[in-house]
Amino acid sequence: MAVRKKKAPKKVLPPYEDYIIQPCLEKYNLHFGKELQFDEIRQWRFDFYCYEVLLAIEIQGLGRGHLSPKSYQRDIEKWNSAATQGWTILFFVPAQIRDYSYQQTLTAWLYHRREYEISYHTRRMQGMKSFVFKPNGQIVR
Repeated sequence: MAVRKKKAPKKVLPPYEDYIIQPCLEKYNLHFGKELQFDEIRQWRFDFYCYEVLLAIEIQGLGRGHLSPKSYQRDIEKWNSAATQGWTILFFVPAQIRDYSYQQTLTAWLYHRREYEISYHTRRMQGMKSFVFKPNGQIVR
């Protein structure tokens, strides 16, 4: 009679929020929340969000919801809608969250955002004109 090997127990990983919410608070002093519904009509949600800097983090799985052309088109519509509302979305796969490599991208994004803000305010203080885009598409100087 053959002896069956016992299967090793599945490794239970902590939820993604353990990798994002507390580390980002400690390292960057950013307060992230989980699952923000940013569109009332379509009921679209971000996986993680930070209102302070209008930043969203999406964890891309490879499930059925992202493989068909129609569902990919819906994802594009969601991302474009978020962008028109001023959100920046950073995309990661689960492995990048678990090994904290997402923090390199987040650090670079925060650095460039700060550099942009500094140059914007410098231009304003020097009296250089900035452009304002109205919702109807007009550009005001």
